[in-house]
Amino acid sequence: VNECDLNSDNCDADVRATCTNTPGSFTCACKAGYSGNGITCVDINECTLGIHNCDGQATCVNTIGSFSCGCNVGFTGDGVTCVDINECDLNLDNCHLNATCSNTIGSFFCTCRPGFSGNGVSCIDIDECALGTDQCDRVNGRCFNVKGSYTCTCNNGYRGDGRTCVDIDECAEQIDNCDDNAQCTNLPGTFTCACNAGFAGNGSTCLNINECALGTDNCHVNATCTDTIGSWTCQCNVGFTGNGVSCIDIDECALGIDSCSDDGICDNNIGSYTCRCKAGFSGDGRTCTDIDECSLGTHNCHVNANCINTRGSFVCTCKTGYEGNGVTCIDIDECTRGTHNCPGFSTCLNTPGSFICQCVNGLRLVNGTCVDIDECNSGLHNCHAFAACSNTFGGFTCQCRTGYAGNGTFCR
Repeated sequence: VNECDLNSDNCDADVRATCTNTPGSFTCACKAGYSGNGITCVDINECTLGIHNCDGQATCVNTIGSFSCGCNVGFTGDGVTCVDINECDLNLDNCHLNATCSNTIGSFFCTCRPGFSGNGVSCIDIDECALGTDQCDRVNGRCFNVKGSYTCTCNNGYRGDGRTCVDIDECAEQIDNCDDNAQCTNLPGTFTCACNAGFAGNGSTCLNINECALGTDNCHVNATCTDTIGSWTCQCNVGFTGNGVSCIDIDECALGIDSCSDDGICDNNIGSYTCRCKAGFSGDGRTCTDIDECSLGTHNCHVNANCINTRGSFVCTCKTGYEGNGVTCIDIDECTRGTHNCPGFSTCLNTPGSFICQCVNGLRLVNGTCVDIDECNSGLHNCHAFAACSNTFGGFTCQCRTGYAGNGTFCR
């Protein structure tokens, strides 16, 4: 009888034991992975007993009647043979974009790249500028944070690599923007422009100051200010002398540099002079003409004086028969003074400015001599028609003719 086929054996379940028929009987034997007498079989834990053949980088997992080998994380294979997985090369790592993956036996590790901090799986940028861990020239330069690093830049007015910055002398290198009429002064990192004296502006643009128009010049009140580029000049006005800052009046009269006539008078005044004609002359002072007071009747001679014009004046001379200074003239009484020239048998009669000689009756003045008038011959007698006229010295007589009687002036 085959007990095994008839399942009349007492062996453990088929999964755990094997029934082997023998003549007149049977035998029970536990299958591989089990231990026991065949009638009772229990699972052998190869993993615990270390009788498995799993790779050293594999994990043994006991199963009913056997075991399985599974390569550990980080390894690949059938479990019996396991080789390291290079997660970094296969991009199987979980390192951050800004981290470096380093393969290890069975695993890997992530290291944040320089400029980043974190566990490698998470990396955040290190702001070296904010932390002050940069190497920038912090005095004359600036630090700019970038992802994973930083850059150094020199400030305006400096040059260098940002780590070392030196001042640019814009004035010496003539890269300033100062006006041609300004002074450039170098400063750390910059420069200043200051307009030169005589100019105004912000230094970049400088315009000429018209000191004359603004009244900021120092010219004398009697000088003329002339604006020049960046300055001014002072020149004393005509009639003054000096350097323009100090001007004194020129006395043209005292120096004899006036243009007045020789017959004029020079009067100095501030900055000039005036010419006026002397008394007795007329004109503008530069040209003077003698005034003929006699002809113009502007003299003060007496009515009985003669006016004689002289250069610049006149003289008064009393006329003949008068005496005085010419301005005052009184009649000379020649008769009283006996300065007349009347002849004998005459009487001196004073007249204004002269005298007359009057011969006595019966005489007349002929060539300065009193001579008898022949009244009879000249018909100047008053004898009657019947009388005879007889001339006498200084007179005449009338005598009635014979046959007539009377005084001669009347006869009958």
